[in-house]
Amino acid sequence: MINFNLGTAFACALAFLLLLLPGAAILALFPDRRRVWVELLCISFGLGLSVIALGALLGRVAGFHYGPALLTGLAAGCAILLVFGLARKQPSFRWSAFAGLEILAIAVLLALRFYQARDLALPAWVDSVHHVFLVRLFLEGGGLPATLQPWIPGPFYYHFGFHAAAAVFAVFSGLSPDRAVLFFGQILGVAAALSAYRLSMALRRDRRQALLVLALVGFFSEMPAYYLTWGRYTLLAGMVLLPLAMAEAVEYALRAPRPASAVRLAILTAGTLLTHYLTGILLALFLALLGVYVLLHRNRRRRFPGLAVAVAAGTAAALPWLIPMLRYSAGSVGVDVVAPGGAVDAMYFANYGEYVWKLLGPLRNYLLLGSGLLAGLAALFRRGPLRLFAVWGLVLGAETLPWGLRIAPFRPDHLAIIVFLPASILAASGLITLADYLNRRVPALRANFFFGGVALAVCLAGIWQTRTIVNPGTVFATSDDRQAAVWAARNTPADAVFLINVVPWQNGLSRGVDGGWWLLPLAGRRTLLPPMLYSFAAKDYVDEVDRLAASVSTLTGCTGEFWSVVRAQGVTYIYIKEGVGSLQPGGLESCPGVVEVFRAGKVRIYRVVPRE
Repeated sequence: MINFNLGTAFACALAFLLLLLPGAAILALFPDRRRVWVELLCISFGLGLSVIALGALLGRVAGFHYGPALLTGLAAGCAILLVFGLARKQPSFRWSAFAGLEILAIAVLLALRFYQARDLALPAWVDSVHHVFLVRLFLEGGGLPATLQPWIPGPFYYHFGFHAAAAVFAVFSGLSPDRAVLFFGQILGVAAALSAYRLSMALRRDRRQALLVLALVGFFSEMPAYYLTWGRYTLLAGMVLLPLAMAEAVEYALRAPRPASAVRLAILTAGTLLTHYLTGILLALFLALLGVYVLLHRNRRRRFPGLAVAVAAGTAAALPWLIPMLRYSAGSVGVDVVAPGGAVDAMYFANYGEYVWKLLGPLRNYLLLGSGLLAGLAALFRRGPLRLFAVWGLVLGAETLPWGLRIAPFRPDHLAIIVFLPASILAASGLITLADYLNRRVPALRANFFFGGVALAVCLAGIWQTRTIVNPGTVFATSDDRQAAVWAARNTPADAVFLINVVPWQNGLSRGVDGGWWLLPLAGRRTLLPPMLYSFAAKDYVDEVDRLAASVSTLTGCTGEFWSVVRAQGVTYIYIKEGVGSLQPGGLESCPGVVEVFRAGKVRIYRVVPRE
C-alpha cells in the first residue's frame, strides 16, 4: 500500500513548495500581471524543474556536488529573491467563480491521482526500477552521474530532468527514493493538466476553455493517468514542460514580445530537452512551425530574431548534455519509412496496429480524440495561433499511424500516448466555440450552463472509470517485496549477489518478474540481471547479461545447471516469489547448500551455504 499519512502529506507539500521557489523567484523578479493564478503556479513549477535540471548539468560540468546543506542554502537564496521581487511589485489575486472552480478541480485531481496509486507499494512496471535506481545514484553521488558504475559498466546518457527533481524532492521530503518517485509522480500528474491549462490560455484567453482543458486532461482522458501503470514519469515530466515552453513561444511570437517571456522560453526549452528527448523533438517541431508562421506574416517578422535567440540560448544551455548523448546513441537514431501491412509487425512486434489502437482507447478516449480531430480540422480555417496548434496536433495524430515516416527510436505508440494534449485543447476550443455560437443564436438555451453540465458529467464519468487505472499485470512488486528489500539491506553483506527470476522482454533484452529486481535500487544489492539501463553498456556486456538471463529464465530447481550458474556468478542469495517465474520454492526444497532465511507472504529469500 502507498501508506500516505498526514506526516507524509506535510513533507510532500513542503518539498513541493521548495521546488516552486526557483520559478517563483524568477516570476517575482520579472512579473507578468496578465497571468491568472493557475498559470503562475504551473509556470513557477515548470521553471523550477528546468532550473533543477540545469543546475544538475552545471554541477556535472563544473565538477561540484549537491548535498542537503547546499540545496537548503540555494532554496533560501531563492526565497530571498522571491521576497525581494514581491516587495517591488505585489501580486494581485481576484476571487471569482473561476478561481473557486480551479481550486476545487486541482484539489480533487490531486486526491484522485493519489487514490489511483493507493494499492502500489512500489512504482509499477519496468521503467520504475531504473527511475528509482537513477534517483539513488543522484543522491549517493550528489548530482548527475557520468557513468552507471559501480553497478553497470556503461555511460549515463538518459534524459535526467525528472530524476534530478525527484532527488531534490527526496532530500527536502525525507522520503526514500522509491517513495519520492511514486509521490512526486502523482504531483506531476496534476501539473500536466495545469500545463495544458496554461497552453490553452496562451492560445486563447478564455478561462472557460482552459478550465475545460484541465478537466479533460485531468479527469476524462485515459492519458496521462495511465502513465501510472507504466511508471512513465520521465515522459510525464516532459509533458509538464512541453506545453509551458510552447505557451511562452506563442506569447512571445504572437502576443507581446516581452524580454521576460523570452527568458522563460529559454529556460523551459533547456528543461524540456533535458527531461525527455521525445518532448524535445515535439517542441522543436512546434517551434519550426511557429518560425515559419512568423516569417510569413510581415507584421510579425521582427519578432523572429528574438524568438530564435531565446530558443538558441535554451538549446545551447542543454548542449553539454545533448552532444555526448547523440554520440552514445547515434546507432539507434535514424529516419525510417514503414509501409503498411506485414512490414509494420516485422519492424515492431506482432499485432502492432491493434496495440496502437488499444492505446488510443477506451471508448470515452475515442470520443475525445474524434472531437479533437474534428475541431482541429475546423481550426485550419480560422486565423490565429489555434490554426498553428491544430497543424502541430494533426501531425502528431498522423504519426500515431503504424506506417509512414518515423524518427527512430520513437515509435507510433509513443506518440499515441501523448495526443491527449492536442486533442483536449482542440476539443475544448471547439465546444466553447459551439457554446458561443448557440448563445448568440439561441439565447434561451443558455449554452454555457448546458455545456458546463455536460462537462461535469463527463468528468465524473472519467473519475469513476479511472479510479482503478492501474493494470494489475504491470504490478510485480508488493508490500511483501518491499519488506524483503528492507530486510536484505539490513541483513545481507554489501557484496551479496542475488539470483532472481527473469523473463525475456523487448528487443532481445530481459526483465525481472518480482521484487527481486528491486534489490539494487532499494537495498543496493547486486542482482544477476541489472536494471534495464544495462542496455547502455557495451555490446559485449549486454550480450553476456542476455545470455545469462536466458539461462536463469529456464531454471526450475536444484539441478546441475542451477549450481553451474550459482558458482560461476558467485551467487550468495536467491530471491523467489511463489507463483512468479520459473524457479519456485518447491524446486529448492531439500536442496543441499540452500537455506531459507526470510519469508513474507509469497516471498522467499534463501542463502547459499558454501559447500566443502
